Amino acid sequence: NAGTGGSVVGSGTFDYGTLASITATPQTGRIFSNWSGLGITDQSSSTTTVSMTEDRNLTANFELASHSLSVSASPVEGGYVAGAGSFIHGQSTTFRLF
Repeated sequence: NAGTGGSVVGSGTFDYGTLASITATPQTGRIFSNWSGLGITDQSSSTTTVSMTEDRNLTANFELASHSLSVSASPVEGGYVAGAGSFIHGQSTTFRLF
């Protein structure tokens, strides 16, 4: 199943011992974080496999995306700009020109 912020493909019934493919897709403004559960080949990959040696209950975890913003004045002698940083997707910021 998918945690808040995305969707999952790959549920179903599988033969014992097979590797079932699973894929997690984040919604806009989110990123895939990891998988929770047992039998997962690569918990940090949004597309991976799970070993079907027993019933499994897996969760795809997502988090808000963060974006970096750099600002500068040109020419440098004209002043400087404040307001750079790292911001969560959808967050607003204010620029100050000096």
